[in-house]
This record gives sequence, C-alpha cells and structure tokens, in this order.
Amino acid sequence: MNNSGSTKLIAFIGTTDYAQIAFNDLRKLKEVKVIGHSCFDYYNFVCRKLRIKPKQFVYYFLSIYFLIRYCAFKKNVVFLFHGVNKLWMLNLPLIKIANKNFNTKTVGTFGDTVDFKRYSVYRYKGKFDLLFSWDTEIVKKYGVDYYPNLIYSKIETNHNSEECDVFYCGEDGGRLQVLEKVYERLTAMGMKCDFYCARTEHAGEIINGIKHITPMPYTQYLSHIKKCKIILEIIKEGNSSHSLRVCEAVVYDKKLITNNSLVKDLRMYNNNQFYVFDKNLVFDENFLKSSLSIPNIYKDDFSPKSFIDYICLKLRLN
Repeated sequence: MNNSGSTKLIAFIGTTDYAQIAFNDLRKLKEVKVIGHSCFDYYNFVCRKLRIKPKQFVYYFLSIYFLIRYCAFKKNVVFLFHGVNKLWMLNLPLIKIANKNFNTKTVGTFGDTVDFKRYSVYRYKGKFDLLFSWDTEIVKKYGVDYYPNLIYSKIETNHNSEECDVFYCGEDGGRLQVLEKVYERLTAMGMKCDFYCARTEHAGEIINGIKHITPMPYTQYLSHIKKCKIILEIIKEGNSSHSLRVCEAVVYDKKLITNNSLVKDLRMYNNNQFYVFDKNLVFDENFLKSSLSIPNIYKDDFSPKSFIDYICLKLRLN
C-alpha cells in the first residue's frame, strides 16, 4: 500500500491477547484500521434490546459502516479476516456486495490446522481473493498460499520473569514425556531450564522439574521469552509445520532448539540460531552455551511493511 491513501486495509482480528499483539504495529499505520474485541462493549446494550447476539450485530454493523465509509471513496479496500471462523463468515454476503460494486478484496489468514478443519474454512476458499497460512499442511492439502507467520512487534512487558538458559511453555498434547526427558538431559548439561506445561490436571504442581500451570497469557509468555537465551520447541507427533516459536526466536534474537526437521526448509534457518534434535536427544554443548551474536537477516519478513507488501503483491494492488 502506498502513502497516497488510495488503499485501506480493514482488519477484523480475534479476541485473544496474541491477536492484539500480532496487529500492534499495523494499528499505527494510517492505511490500516484494526477492529478487535473492544468494539463489542459498545453494542451489548443494543444487542440485548434487539435480542440478537452481540458479536453477530457488531460484525454486520462494522461491515456496513466501513463499506459506506471507505468503499465509495477509496480506490482499493482490502478486508482482512485474521483467524477466519464462523463469525467472520457472517460478513461475506456484505463483502460480496462490496466486491461486486466497488474495488474491494477479501483476505483470510489461518495458522492453526485444527481450527481450519473445525470451521471448514476450505469450503469458503472461493469467496476469498487471498487465503493464506503459515501451516504447510494446510498449504499443501487445501492449496492456500503460504506466508511465514503473522507479524507482531516487540512489546514492553511488566511481568517479572526469571532469567534462564532454556524456556518452554505449551500444552501437554502428548509431549509431556518428551519434555521431561529434555529437561533431564539439559539440566544434566548444566543448563537452567524454565519449562511450563499448560492445561493439565496438575496445575500448580511441579513434577519432574516441569511447572504445571493454567494457560499463560501471551504477554506474560513474551516476558519469559525476553529473559531466556534459548526457546525450546516440541512439535506434536504428526504435525507437519512449524509453530510460532520460530517467529519468536527470529524477532526476539533467541536461539531455537526443536524436534521439527522442517525448519531446515525455512529461508530464515541457519546453524547458528537453530538446532534440530531427534528422539535420541543429542544436544550440541557448544550451540547451547554460545551466544547469538548476529540477528537473523530475515527478521524483516515479520514486519508490518513486509506483511502489507505481500498482500498488495498477491492482489496486484498499488
């Protein structure tokens, strides 16, 4: 999108704290309007009077509002649906009208294989001008476009976190046994490990060195990222894509150790920042104890500018 204001990006984002952070930088750009969960508060009273679901009303109202405000006066309008789901689908009839009568485009993003299947997003593929994901399984199976990850900025966090060598936080998902073995192996090598397992029945307990917790807010999670030297990624069995850990390592200048060999296919992969281990749990002590001296040269891939440039390139917009 150029600086002339001829293109407007309207981004409908999810209600998670991650979604708010992911679009933090985009909010600062004048050509972008981010619509998040905070909008719901203003319409709850009206929705109760009309006896309709608040979210349904908000998305219809906002779609009509922005169609009127921007479509008639802008050369290009792009509607971006982050984390496409059934609520976002409510907008599609209105967006279809805009696409037919104005120069608008519709873009959807997806990074979660489970949600992609849960909401049957592939059935709506033809309604989007661009649908993309960072999950290579989705890309290959459903023929959507690939984008390395969603962008987000380095935010300041106020949570107090301990400094550590290696940090991990994730749900069990069949990974706990591997996590415990990795903890045992790394601590035996003299590494200080801060590992958390979320959504377990043992929340509040420490078992075999692993801290079992309720889900950790993403802002608090990032405070741990900033205090660690290495991020640990353990992919669920059968997963065929990388996680947000790769993006976090690049953005926050951290090393990453992972059991996902697919990271070697990413263009940001290098031997100084990434280390892949297998079921034998063999770790390179030099890699673990040396510092990351050079930032990843592909860090800009996660910038707002790169994100917008990608959308404009794919949609052939100015």
